[in-house]
Amino acid sequence: MLLLTGCTSQYTVLPSNVPTYSGEANQHVRWIQADSQRIFQILTSPQGMRSLCPDGTVVSYLSPLSYVEGNLVETRIEHLFEFEWTSRVEQVVANQSIRLIFQNGFFSGSTELWEFYPETNGTLVSHTIYVDLKGFFKRLAWATKVRRKHDKMVELFMDNLKRTAESAVMWAEQKGDGNSLVRQP
Repeated sequence: MLLLTGCTSQYTVLPSNVPTYSGEANQHVRWIQADSQRIFQILTSPQGMRSLCPDGTVVSYLSPLSYVEGNLVETRIEHLFEFEWTSRVEQVVANQSIRLIFQNGFFSGSTELWEFYPETNGTLVSHTIYVDLKGFFKRLAWATKVRRKHDKMVELFMDNLKRTAESAVMWAEQKGDGNSLVRQP
């Protein structure tokens, strides 16, 4: 038991524009050569989301609109590990952020936050999960196995987001259509 002390240290993070989150912050960041509006559009459209998910990951929405406050999002992963959960969309600020709360599953009670920071010639995209696990066995699983697999899945997702957003920008520039999400192979 003493060997696990500090594996999932609890602390509180106070982002400037969102409520207080407790738990371990697990963050992944990418700089993408696309504007925040395009990235937000890709992330919040069912077609865009499907193009980003690594093989074996299925995301479905319990409403025709994907990221609307109050909507439920169901996710199932059958790649690297098997998990299912439902998240509730808590806040959407167009082109700036998306906040979800895990309603059930392994991460129940934890928070997922997407943030978009426009910069010259691109956007810094941040995905943070504030892992607030209850129980010894969940904390042990997170520390020994789940965190590594989660990190790998999110990295694949972020790579796909970067590739999709940047290729969509190149395609839109070639075609002169700034609103297209069609990806050029």
